[in-house]
Amino acid sequence: MFRVKCPVCGGMLTIDERTRKVTDHVTQEDAGRSAGERFGAVVDKVQKAKSEQEARLKEAQERELHRKTHIEELFKKAQQKAKDEPDVDKPHGPVWD
Repeated sequence: MFRVKCPVCGGMLTIDERTRKVTDHVTQEDAGRSAGERFGAVVDKVQKAKSEQEARLKEAQERELHRKTHIEELFKKAQQKAKDEPDVDKPHGPVWD
């Protein structure tokens, strides 16, 4: 493995010689911090993303519940309208020309 300077941010890239893939990327801000501090920052970032996802899921569930009740109300109104309207002018069965 060898390290090179990142052309985008100026940090350090660790590259595996055999696979020729980047195995680690340390930004300039992270270079001054210890591995434990960087790990803590990553854990905080993951926990924040998880809480945001849970909040979005809860909002989606509430929207779906509201949507379901709204559709049920519309269906009940349509049923009541069908009961109230007389069937006098409507054909019963198939209509042939």
